[in-house]
Amino acid sequence: MPAQAAHGYPSGASNPDCTMAPLRSARPRPLGRACSALALLGLTSAVSGCDALKGLASNSITGTVQVDGEAPASYKLTLYSFSKNQDAFDTSVCTSGDEGACLGRVDVSKLTTPVEAGEVVWTGNDFEIPEVPLDVSYILVAEGVDEVIVCTQDVVGYDEDSKLVTVDSAISIAGAELDGTELEAIALPRPVRLSCAAPSTAPEEPESTDPGEEPEVDLTEDGDIPAPAEVGWSSFTVTDPATGTSWGDASAGSSIAGPPCNEEFPSVLRVEGTALDSGATEAYIRVQFGSGDAAEIRTFPTPISGGTISQDISLSGGYAVVQLDTNDALDGVGESYTISFCERDAAPAQELLTILTWDVDNSDVDTHIYNNTEGTEVAYYSMSQSWGDLDIDDTDGFGPETFTTTPGTAGNLYQIKAHYYSDHGSGPTTATMRVVYYDAAAGITCDFSASQVMNSYDWWDVATVGPGMACPGGR
Repeated sequence: MPAQAAHGYPSGASNPDCTMAPLRSARPRPLGRACSALALLGLTSAVSGCDALKGLASNSITGTVQVDGEAPASYKLTLYSFSKNQDAFDTSVCTSGDEGACLGRVDVSKLTTPVEAGEVVWTGNDFEIPEVPLDVSYILVAEGVDEVIVCTQDVVGYDEDSKLVTVDSAISIAGAELDGTELEAIALPRPVRLSCAAPSTAPEEPESTDPGEEPEVDLTEDGDIPAPAEVGWSSFTVTDPATGTSWGDASAGSSIAGPPCNEEFPSVLRVEGTALDSGATEAYIRVQFGSGDAAEIRTFPTPISGGTISQDISLSGGYAVVQLDTNDALDGVGESYTISFCERDAAPAQELLTILTWDVDNSDVDTHIYNNTEGTEVAYYSMSQSWGDLDIDDTDGFGPETFTTTPGTAGNLYQIKAHYYSDHGSGPTTATMRVVYYDAAAGITCDFSASQVMNSYDWWDVATVGPGMACPGGR
């Protein structure tokens, strides 16, 4: 299959230097390990051994592409080295225990200096990238190239458990013998995984629009979550994590939150609370979206430690009620007082809000939002675009992962997908996506939830939403 060649260093440049380049190889040599260690300490300028490594021959990288959906006309494979793109790697997420093994989380949109390598050779969906210069920390970015079909990207080089690029997860071409003997081609640790489809012009009904109903309860006359019969929390607050501003406090009684219900509505809110049951190991955040007959209630599990929780969530900017609970039943026992947001008839502040949750611990399901109008994507490898942001990438279970468009964004067509990145050995999960799309031109809010049983590496095409389109969930 034809493909665009991997790109790289400027023409005439020498092999990449060893700066900040940790070594990983099936046959590491002592000099390489020493160069790597000193590089991590910022001492490479004094290491003559790096010059010896630079003189070694190039190698090849081999792999295969797996496509969910329609195959594009061709693929683009681009290699990037950590040493030449350090500004694209967020090392603040690394812990002190990583001891230099963590290179951080990469933002694909910030990668600027690709690697110069040979033209990609294709045999069916198998490929070989020849003439890859010697370096010790590469990642591979894969894309589909087609005038009609749109593909998600994939990044090979992440650790599948932590979602960080590490010494062991990065692709390394540093295992050649010091006498110049070349290694055989380096095989990628996993296939490239893409999901591709032609953009929809009309919505398709999700396979399931029933994510599971909450237990029957007696709501207030206005259709809201009632105050608890037995209060289970000694404190419950909502703050703005970016500024520390307190938006609501329901520690002693139900309250009305303070953020503005317009384009300034915060995309992320921090929920914190202390349960009276200090032995509880799991808590639940219950959110009521909308009011009256249109209200939907969803309950999200969240970790609890020493009786306390701290969890970031996102709301649409429309009417919502938030409550904490020590069990998943809305039964009047173990619940907190409530905090309500916005007026009952308030429209969402964002054009699009999605909330992804799943029901298996120690597993990793990802949100993918493709903006067909802009031609760019928000996902774990590019969590922020000018038109929207993903709040977190939950790698170990339950979510919620919340995407919100940037206030003021309007008129875009969005493809909404979920990908079971890795089950970490935990098996299938049922993923649930809530979608709130506000068509400002028509003054109509599309609000629905859908669920899908997923196995590891499965893709789920949840829905396509946009201006003038019928709501996939019928609302």
